[in-house]
Amino acid sequence: MAKFYHPFRDRPGSLFTVLHFLVQQYWKTKIEKYGGKVANHVIGVTCVVVSPSERDRGGSSKVTEALERGIPVVREAWLNDSIEKQEPQPLDAYDVVSDLSVDGKGIPWDMQDPSQEALESLNAEIKMYGKRGVHKDSKLDKDGGVIFEKDGILYNCAFSVSDRGRKVNEFCVMQLIMVPENRLHLYMKKGKVGADPRAEERVEEWENVDDAIKEFVKLFEELTGNEFEPWEREKKIEKKPQKFYPIDMDDGYDVRYGGLGLRQLGTAAAHCKLDPMVANFMKVLCGQEIYRYALMELGHDAPDLPMAMLTDLHIKRCEETLLEFIEKIMNTKENEQKSDAMWSDFSQRWFTLMHSTRPFVFRDHQVLADHAASALETVRDINVASRIIEDMSGATIDDPLFDRYQKIGCSISPLEKESEDYSMIVKYLEKTYEPVKVGEIVRRPFAASHVLFVIIDQVNRRKRSSNIII
Repeated sequence: MAKFYHPFRDRPGSLFTVLHFLVQQYWKTKIEKYGGKVANHVIGVTCVVVSPSERDRGGSSKVTEALERGIPVVREAWLNDSIEKQEPQPLDAYDVVSDLSVDGKGIPWDMQDPSQEALESLNAEIKMYGKRGVHKDSKLDKDGGVIFEKDGILYNCAFSVSDRGRKVNEFCVMQLIMVPENRLHLYMKKGKVGADPRAEERVEEWENVDDAIKEFVKLFEELTGNEFEPWEREKKIEKKPQKFYPIDMDDGYDVRYGGLGLRQLGTAAAHCKLDPMVANFMKVLCGQEIYRYALMELGHDAPDLPMAMLTDLHIKRCEETLLEFIEKIMNTKENEQKSDAMWSDFSQRWFTLMHSTRPFVFRDHQVLADHAASALETVRDINVASRIIEDMSGATIDDPLFDRYQKIGCSISPLEKESEDYSMIVKYLEKTYEPVKVGEIVRRPFAASHVLFVIIDQVNRRKRSSNIII
């Protein structure tokens, strides 16, 4: 890739950014002669230039990436003609990708058919797993990049804003990434889930660390209207109109990334030394799928945001926002118009705090119970699961399920469903696991998946005995 400008243009210094495949010394010399610099990233380029051999193969992964981002892909002749004619030529005249298009890519999830969206969600690569996770779209993780840390601050922030009135529902990720040889990069991505070609993206290398930090802080203040250090050190923040709000990520692994995939689970269960029923329970507990499915059902499944690795403080703020609104709406005596405005305002605040691929306006207590209160409890439990499971994605131990079983620190034993003990435990859970209440609506989270989350929650908080019976 090269940043390239021609000295004979009417506006010297105007940059064309080019990615050229199979860069030979000839082209490297040419590009540098005309003010270019060879680099390695698709992000930020004006166009992609492919060689004839690359064209004949149908394009590589970087061609696909360029197509997904809406970046023109052109023949080498564009470089030749631009240099010969002393000005950049129209890109459309050199387009080579009419038969290389990527079907179904670049469509925002909220504009897709629900079944197609569900498939994309369940199969999506998790692009950032937590506070130390380098965003996959930066490609810098492949170069050994790590989140830059200084004076106890990890320079990695995620943001969200939702406003149905302005038709805005966007996320933003901003990172300082250090790659080997002390090369510091600023990466930023802003847009809608699934709409990568329309996303605003930048990746820049900085020679001076202090300058990079100043740019990061400046961007934070532009996005949120708040100062950076009070947020990062003391979590002081005020939501400003039409501004983003931070999604407070924790330092750990989103279970959709850290949990075992389907192929790993089969092997792990087959070689597990636990009782088969207990091993099956641990298989469900440690697998990605149940958590992916649950977040997909809730619409809190953005692959760019680690919604299963949020801080306790962020979840607490969500709970406080919800309880404050419930009290307010229960005691209001406003007319219908003002009441509708209150529901609308809360909906914007809620889906800014809890980013969703399918935001909407809450209208009644039942919907609030189902899609806010109950959803928050599920997200809380999934975050607990992430902390129990940690990172199993590259597990090399012989028996990963038994390893996590030991880390739970309690005994798990199978129990016949028809037994009296089983009935006693069901009654115990029904009485002790507090149902979700919104006004007169009561929702008891006691589906099969919630039984699992109840156990996760109780194990983590040590509120029950050291024996768990399943």
